[in-house]
Amino acid sequence: MRTAVATVALLHLCLSATVGVSGDVATETTLNAAPGDIARLPCYTGGNVTPPLTTWTKSGREVARGGSGGGDGPSSSPTSPAAEQRVSVLRDGSLSIVAVRVGDEGGYLCGSTLPGNYTFHARVLLRVASE
Repeated sequence: MRTAVATVALLHLCLSATVGVSGDVATETTLNAAPGDIARLPCYTGGNVTPPLTTWTKSGREVARGGSGGGDGPSSSPTSPAAEQRVSVLRDGSLSIVAVRVGDEGGYLCGSTLPGNYTFHARVLLRVASE
């Protein structure tokens, strides 16, 4: 009987740890910014793991994609040339938006591919004060 209880407890612990990393949405954050600010939307991966690939979407459309490479600067170009100077994925997976505009307000979803083929998802709601 003790073995069965210990096995069930261990199985529950393993499943709980897996869900925390590979579930649909692991975290949700609200961030406030004013027009002209620099907003850094976090894609926290839990620990000191640097994601090899992170994709950010807003309203179902990809806004930026990037990968690790050391340092803290931008790691990719955004998906549209007009946004090139304003939106980038940092090496830690965060999304950087320079010169925030009211039109940037909304819900963003990050997806980071982690070692071991796990995927981490996080939602960030960016609120922008009206001008």
